[in-house]
Amino acid sequence: MGLFVISGIAFLVGIILIVLLKNAAPPAPQDQLRFENSVDIPKFLIDQDTFEEKCVEFLSKFNLEHKHSVWANNSELEIAMIDETPVVGGVYLALCIIDPPNNIVDAMKVKGFVDTVKGEGAAKGILITTGYFDDKAINLVEEEPIELVNVVSFLSYLKKFGIKDIIICSGYKGKKIENYIKKKKNFGCNIEYSVETSPLGTGGAIKKAIKNIVGDSFIVLNGDIITNINLKKMMVKTNSIAAIELRTNYGTMKIKNNKILQFNEKTDVKDTWMNGGIYHLNTDIAKILPVKGSIEGIVFPKLAKKNSLNTVKFKNVLWRSIDSHKDVETCSKEMVQKKYMKFISKR
Repeated sequence: MGLFVISGIAFLVGIILIVLLKNAAPPAPQDQLRFENSVDIPKFLIDQDTFEEKCVEFLSKFNLEHKHSVWANNSELEIAMIDETPVVGGVYLALCIIDPPNNIVDAMKVKGFVDTVKGEGAAKGILITTGYFDDKAINLVEEEPIELVNVVSFLSYLKKFGIKDIIICSGYKGKKIENYIKKKKNFGCNIEYSVETSPLGTGGAIKKAIKNIVGDSFIVLNGDIITNINLKKMMVKTNSIAAIELRTNYGTMKIKNNKILQFNEKTDVKDTWMNGGIYHLNTDIAKILPVKGSIEGIVFPKLAKKNSLNTVKFKNVLWRSIDSHKDVETCSKEMVQKKYMKFISKR
């Protein structure tokens, strides 16, 4: 399966990739990992050098660039990473503990790391271990900018990063997007580019790029949106559109008998749905795609008339269309306030 990113603003690509990775949620920490024989234990769970390599690889998947790392002692590796994403980026500190005492990282160790992260003014701290965290440690970071990654989570993320084959449809200033992504080492993914010398519209862009798709279906993701929707739900049906509950940019009023009863902030419009700009399509759709034109205006109405167009509804999710710098600022605040930036689950 391939993933299209219909590019809009260059730096959004990194954010979109982080959001995609988030949806491969790891098992809960209380799940225990067991190996029947010692030969089955992965080398990076017992060897310092290999453990360090895997930790850096793991962190790099989240748009974090490795700055430096040092072993504080035989079991604790300290890593400094940086996220250069505008507005929401910053320095990230990671503490990676191999073979902790009794296979448990306790609250005291976590508290010390929390203090270090805050003391150094880091954007976030990530604590990785080949063991587990006790309940007090998990509760301790509930309101802190710290993510806990135990051995089960660590292995799950390394195995289940999901979509890695990406085609970016670009045009105006496409080279800037390409250079930025190359600088980030393709975010650990296989990335190709389908470059338009003149605007083809969404339908034409997909038709041009679809020849590079291997498989029966693919995901289309508009590059000017930021979202955390679960793409796995989109995989159930092909030729489907992600439906987002309609949002208004204006405050609303509740009125009765020409009297204002209540003022409401900007909110969702219940049971009214909008096109989320995310599609799961069958490769056969290439036959009806225009060489130039909009898939939304030309192809989707035809499929709808044939009752061949599906939808997957999403409520209470992060979904923003980014059309201006103000949109970037608004979305960034929402991500922080609602903790959408916690792309590694503690549970």
